[in-house]
Amino acid sequence: MPAIGFDMNSDTWNVGSSTVSMRRGGSLSLIGGGRGAVSTKLLPNDVTFQDAVRLIIDIALCRDSERIVYTFLYRLFNEPHWWYRRDAVGYKYTGTASTFISTAFADAIRGKALAQFVRLSVAPTSESTLSQGTGDDSAHEVLRTFASFELVFSFPWDIELILLPLNLSVSWGGADAIQEKYASYFWKNRRRGEEAKVRRGNTEKAAEKTGAQEERQQQPLDEQAMKARESWSYCFGYLCSLYYAQISLREQRKRLQQRDIFSHNIMSALGSSEQGKKHTVRLTRGLGSAYFELSFAVDSLLSFTQNIVGIVARELEGELTKLGKVSSCMALCQRIDALLLRLCTVCFPVAPGLEDTCPMTDSLPIRESITAVLAIALNPTSLPLRHITSRTQNAIEALVAVVRALPATSVLKEKLGSLLVLLTFNRFYGK
Repeated sequence: MPAIGFDMNSDTWNVGSSTVSMRRGGSLSLIGGGRGAVSTKLLPNDVTFQDAVRLIIDIALCRDSERIVYTFLYRLFNEPHWWYRRDAVGYKYTGTASTFISTAFADAIRGKALAQFVRLSVAPTSESTLSQGTGDDSAHEVLRTFASFELVFSFPWDIELILLPLNLSVSWGGADAIQEKYASYFWKNRRRGEEAKVRRGNTEKAAEKTGAQEERQQQPLDEQAMKARESWSYCFGYLCSLYYAQISLREQRKRLQQRDIFSHNIMSALGSSEQGKKHTVRLTRGLGSAYFELSFAVDSLLSFTQNIVGIVARELEGELTKLGKVSSCMALCQRIDALLLRLCTVCFPVAPGLEDTCPMTDSLPIRESITAVLAIALNPTSLPLRHITSRTQNAIEALVAVVRALPATSVLKEKLGSLLVLLTFNRFYGK
């Protein structure tokens, strides 16, 4: 691919310039082999475009499930109250989430090639978040913490400009068509919000240095700084919430089975009556049925999202084979942004993203229904047994009804069609 030069003060791009070259080298050499293999000491400028794309897919899209799902998220699940976060207003520390989550993530990806060029940070809680009241505060706080995940990649500036936009250059038009949002000042618009993001990072570092005694003297963070994060982080947080809900349900079902066996042995040893044993069996079977209902809903949501993620990952890697044929760097950005837009459209974290990321107003009831299902799945024992199944069914039925009621011209109706098929298969829902 020819060298590409950027002029950040205009909307032009230059081919054949010697100012910036798009790195297209091969894979990085590794020392050792297998999971314990580590990359040689590298600087950000040594990262190639191909390596950056693969790292984003492995981490942000959770393709490296061994590290992200079975190591990182399982460690979170086994840590009590891991979701407690720092308060952005007044910098009051309400927990160790930022430090623990970042450390757990770093430990999970240790040994992976280019792992030193990505870290996970957690945005502090905002005043509006603290004022929200919910029936199950812990479950909703878990979802809000996932929605606050921010992946920080350390790539060369030209690669970041292409792969890590703060403002997508495309949006949904009519009839499921993707259209360009801006052409003038293309590169400036692409990183709009960068200054606010840097200010927030500097403020967080200053707060850590000043210590707890001076926290109250710090100024609160502005809203724009709180929102400046890439679309990859938006999708990563939602995927983590789905995987975590699945992990939580599986582990709780295992514990339910163990408790059932333990209770049966205890009652047999004590010589309990048959009536008492039957009551225990009915209770266990009722919980098992409720967990099955929740598992079906969560597995359907995760399967649907994984399918879209897989398509986006394959097409994104396909772009690597077309770099030599790209007509302009702006065209490459728009193609990558179109894939990101498709991905963000089917992600529904509890905290909605910027309007530039997900501009569809009809996604709000869908988001609320999915949040309701995940909140129940994270802590079903907080509800009476008879309410677990009914609330799960109500949330899924509401989701099915909302998607069915969308107008034919809605982008979401077409994108969520396969999810509707999963949920209504064999008339499980949507009768």
